[in-house]
Amino acid sequence: MPDTINPIHNKYMASQQIIIELIRAGKISVGSADSAAKEINSLYQQLVDGYQKTHGR
Repeated sequence: MPDTINPIHNKYMASQQIIIELIRAGKISVGSADSAAKEINSLYQQLVDGYQKTHGR
């Protein structure tokens, strides 16, 4: 990750960055495009919620 985004400053971009890196690493691989989209959306929301709880922003 070249320019790591701090979740304290932007939880949405930090969550997106993690998902992109997981996809690049081949860690997110599910059958159909629909199931992949659902998996990514769920993971994104979990990350954002986690940052919200941790950093309160």
